[in-house]
Amino acid sequence: MNAVRPFTKKDIPQVSKLFQKVFFNNRQAAPSSSKLNAYFEEMFFHNPWTEGGTEEGISSLVYETSDGAIIGFIGIIPRRMLLHGRRIRVATSMHFMVEPGSRSTLAGVQLLKTFFSGPQDLSLTDSGGAVGRKIWEGLGGATALAYSINWMRLLRPSRYVLRLLERKNRLLKLFAVALRPLCPIVDAMASRALPHRFGKPGATLRASELDQETLLACISQFPSDYALRPDYDPGSLFWLLAKADQLARPGVLRKIALRDADDELVGWYLYELSADGLGEVLQIVGRKKSFGDVLDHLFYHGWRNGAISLSGRLDPKFAQEFSDKYCFFNCGGPWTLTHSRNPEILQAIYQGDLFLTRLEGEWCVRCQNE
Repeated sequence: MNAVRPFTKKDIPQVSKLFQKVFFNNRQAAPSSSKLNAYFEEMFFHNPWTEGGTEEGISSLVYETSDGAIIGFIGIIPRRMLLHGRRIRVATSMHFMVEPGSRSTLAGVQLLKTFFSGPQDLSLTDSGGAVGRKIWEGLGGATALAYSINWMRLLRPSRYVLRLLERKNRLLKLFAVALRPLCPIVDAMASRALPHRFGKPGATLRASELDQETLLACISQFPSDYALRPDYDPGSLFWLLAKADQLARPGVLRKIALRDADDELVGWYLYELSADGLGEVLQIVGRKKSFGDVLDHLFYHGWRNGAISLSGRLDPKFAQEFSDKYCFFNCGGPWTLTHSRNPEILQAIYQGDLFLTRLEGEWCVRCQNE
């Protein structure tokens, strides 16, 4: 008889093969089986929240047929958050997948039903696809639209356009390569014509390297005015930062603390910069009165280090500040999806009173070859 059951270590080889088939079929080369096996074991059996046994009852799930074949999987990592200072249990999901030829079995529906019936106070994913979103909403979950919006700030507009051309086809790539030497001239002209939008970023705050201990203390204090926020300890935060550093290529994750003229810490940001100049902001935090200056420094730092653009998840509380700095907004997936039986939790999310960054979602714990 087909059934949903907890994911065990002996299931790892089957789940790895399913992952390769679902996410890498007829596309780029998939990670090796040995690499995937090690990844699934570490992520779902040796993460800081699972290994200590502090979050019993929250585990990943598989859908197994009567003959022992695994045709569905949902990865679940338990996390902790604070709701008005009270600790709640959170289950974050990732790698929701069903065997392509078995989707008529309703395996995905049964997996999500079982997931939602778990002991957690909040079920959450920030990597929902179009199909997963429909199933999620059909079972009583919701899309947190405010947390599905991404912002982007262009720093070198002509280089960004050329990069888009390079990705279209081989002929356009050759054309773009030929035009690349002209980019500095075109960007300088754009800067003079639209100085507020494309001018050289400036900075008034003083920057220093943000160490892990300072970040832990800041996360415990700065987002205190959010109704719902993450609850980190040294082990979990340092583990996440190590994973983020690996994904961003060792040593390339920028962690910057910002102080004002009175030497008061007013904010910080973390971002990674890819080899082709695209910057992904994992976290940006600042006091309300200083957030615009924090953004200015982020754009200045990225521009100085050769970034073409910077992007990240929008914090609804600072939507006006991002707009004032000429950021573009996009809401087209991946989707942030939620499910909870607690109306107080849902109210915090709907009101934009949730502190949610790339550190709290899938970004830091995704497979490196995705």
